[in-house]
Amino acid sequence: MFNYFLKGQNSLIAGLDFELANDFKKAILCLNKSDSLFYKKKLFYEAIFLDLTDRTERHPRTSFEIEDRGGFFSGFVKSVGLGNQKIIWKLDSRFDPEYYFSVNWFDDSLDMFLNLKQELINSKDLYKNGKINFFDYFIKRLQVYNQTQPSKHIQLYKGVDMKKYQDKLRNSLEPILLLRY
Repeated sequence: MFNYFLKGQNSLIAGLDFELANDFKKAILCLNKSDSLFYKKKLFYEAIFLDLTDRTERHPRTSFEIEDRGGFFSGFVKSVGLGNQKIIWKLDSRFDPEYYFSVNWFDDSLDMFLNLKQELINSKDLYKNGKINFFDYFIKRLQVYNQTQPSKHIQLYKGVDMKKYQDKLRNSLEPILLLRY
């Protein structure tokens, strides 16, 4: 019975990830490339996506503003504990890219899998240096965590078809993945 409810909860969480991806894509597409803060804003928005999709909760926390979503089912959504809020895609002036990249991004359980941890460290460095995009890093993180199985990651992805999940996110984010900055 517990697994049934857990799988249902995880499907809802995955659905929130898809909604997050759509909102994130729109926010990125609305950025002005000639804005002097363009890259900082872009990185900040990517940090929000990577933070909220990390089931281990080890990705650096990103402070952002939220607002009530409203809508017909808003009371119901709040009553089941899912909140009914959406992100305000606006740069937090306290966001420090140097600090962001200097802190630990990985679950402590990776210390038992040094080769895989190094792969993730390398992916983080490639992302930091613009050699891969945030989604390439995201996929590598999923692959490593699926192999090493940190308890929170496994618990909160239980019942989620990972191939469909990744494909749906990729399809949603494709317009920004194809852009070159």
